[in-house]
Amino acid sequence: MAKTNDRLEVVGGIMNGKKVDVNTIKDLASLPSLDELRGKLVGLLQAPAGQLARLAKAYSEKEQAA
Repeated sequence: MAKTNDRLEVVGGIMNGKKVDVNTIKDLASLPSLDELRGKLVGLLQAPAGQLARLAKAYSEKEQAA
């Protein structure tokens, strides 16, 4: 909402009982959502497993051809 409203100006805030400045708020706003982070994590975990499966398949096919 703040990105689309020209009249709204954030000057600071409080997080966990501590004051935060505008730059900190902008940094927090630019972070990906929790769902995006979970998706990236799952992708990172699945990639090596997929590579291992392909490697195992290649070795299996090589042994069968010999």
